Amino acid sequence: MFIVEGADGSGKTGVAERLAGLLGAKKLHEGGPPKTREEGIRRMEWQFDSFGQVLDRAFIISEMIYGPIIRGSLIVEEDVIEGWADRFIRKGWILIYCRPSDRTILEYARKGTMESVIASSKKIYKEDGHVELVKIRMEKILEAYDARIDDLRRRGMEVFYHVRDKSFVR
Repeated sequence: MFIVEGADGSGKTGVAERLAGLLGAKKLHEGGPPKTREEGIRRMEWQFDSFGQVLDRAFIISEMIYGPIIRGSLIVEEDVIEGWADRFIRKGWILIYCRPSDRTILEYARKGTMESVIASSKKIYKEDGHVELVKIRMEKILEAYDARIDDLRRRGMEVFYHVRDKSFVR
């Protein structure tokens, strides 16, 4: 029933864990990116059928961001992903979009690095190259997320925003 989505290090996992605990639901994580088109389609089916749980990242959103920006292409065709997105919207999935605050982003930009935006991520990536690309392309990733989330909202998905401001974390 809930999708918690956002860029690496935006606080998704913490929000998803708290929400799942409050709802008495399971927190489900999609794992790393699928390797094949078939795996991507299976993932969308599995996530769609997980209604009533809390998804920590959803393929219908993350693939449209990380595919083009990190890999340079989508694993599953855009029209197929958008068809599944429409199904998620009709079923009533609710999206919580986690994002670093503009203040946090400006602070890191002033320092000349976005590394700290994802430094607190609890995930261990199998490919170190992924983390490096995310660091380099974080600005594009955030812009793409903003546009994707706005598109889903316009299409009828209910969206809530969670802004993570690392400058207030002690």
